[in-house]
Amino acid sequence: LSFPMDELRPPRDAEPEAEGILGDMLVCPQYAASQAPTFNRSVDDELALLTIHGILHLLGYDHSEPHEEREMFALQARLLAEWLAVESGDRGV
Repeated sequence: LSFPMDELRPPRDAEPEAEGILGDMLVCPQYAASQAPTFNRSVDDELALLTIHGILHLLGYDHSEPHEEREMFALQARLLAEWLAVESGDRGV
């Protein structure tokens, strides 16, 4: 779950240099552990996915409309792939 402090719309409303709190995010390890086998992922990979998903929500992304879902999930997949590559030691991403 993620709860933004401000209503942002990706990607132009966020100011990269602005300091502050984006919001709160909760990730339940037990939920990740129970959900991971459904998607054939390790618990660590599922935790990474849920964290990326929550951060994207904090940045203003949503997936309630088909075009929003395509945009958010494409970015989520790219970020997860980059994270997993770095975690595995593959710096060629």
